Amino acid sequence: MVRGTEVDRYKGFIIRYEADIQKFHAYDPENRLLLSADTQKELERKIDVHLKTQFQPFEAIDVSNERLVKVTSRDPMDPARQVWISFKQEDGTLARAKEYLRDWEHNPKFYKTTPENLVIWRQIEDKRILMSQLQADINELKKKFTEPVLYDVPASPP
Repeated sequence: MVRGTEVDRYKGFIIRYEADIQKFHAYDPENRLLLSADTQKELERKIDVHLKTQFQPFEAIDVSNERLVKVTSRDPMDPARQVWISFKQEDGTLARAKEYLRDWEHNPKFYKTTPENLVIWRQIEDKRILMSQLQADINELKKKFTEPVLYDVPASPP
């Protein structure tokens, strides 16, 4: 149950003040009560501690970019919607990026690396290898064409 009047927002949390009991409450974006304190500053400190102790880095599958990543932290300015990730680039170097948790159609972009999800990921990688082999076959077939059209096409009259 949501209690109090909204007075502020802090790092993705809604801060409400309940005058009857003189308490500040922090609600997550789904309006679930998470923390309470006597002052707003004390509540903000509790939120900071909650965010630092709550999050543990984990491996994930980035389906929009088709890569394995490590989700290293939440974005402190938008913890409910953005995360920092690290990943290996094609040249093997390690990179970091801030990403939204959902794509522009609001579909999840990241999935945990559960055994079931890793099986699906391996199937996707196998299909990608098959696609590259098929593309190589197509390129070889293109080389077998004969009688190319190499002359200039005359311009049409004005």
